Amino acid sequence: MKPATPGAKSKRWHELSVLVVGCGSIGLRHVRVLRSLGVVDLRIAEPLAARRALVKSEEVIVAEYADLAAGLADRPDAAIICTPPRLHIEQASLTLQKGVHVFLEKPLAETLAQVRGLRQTIRASRRVFAVGYCMRHHEALSRAKQQVDAGRV
Repeated sequence: MKPATPGAKSKRWHELSVLVVGCGSIGLRHVRVLRSLGVVDLRIAEPLAARRALVKSEEVIVAEYADLAAGLADRPDAAIICTPPRLHIEQASLTLQKGVHVFLEKPLAETLAQVRGLRQTIRASRRVFAVGYCMRHHEALSRAKQQVDAGRV
């Protein structure tokens, strides 16, 4: 991954510090996958102490925080947001404004109006932003879209 700002130190993806926000089942899965891929600087932000303890019992975590603001204060390179959907836009916006790349679990937002505001924040941040949607490249869905686009459906 190339740095998003001039003069930023270039890091390979597994050298990034990654903050996983929300440690329910999806957040824990992201922690496990990142660790298996060789990411060493893994951090978690989770308000529930029991969930933080569970993650720490299974995986090596560099740091833990009770909230997003504390996690962002330590300047991670990237964040994976796995919280309830009602929090997505606010947390993604704050994270981008702090200069952190964002991977946001689906759904993106609850309303289209929220998405419009987030688009402006993404552009202004000059950071990488992605939404998790594992079915996006599923062959059956791609074929169905081709049929719709061709006017057959």
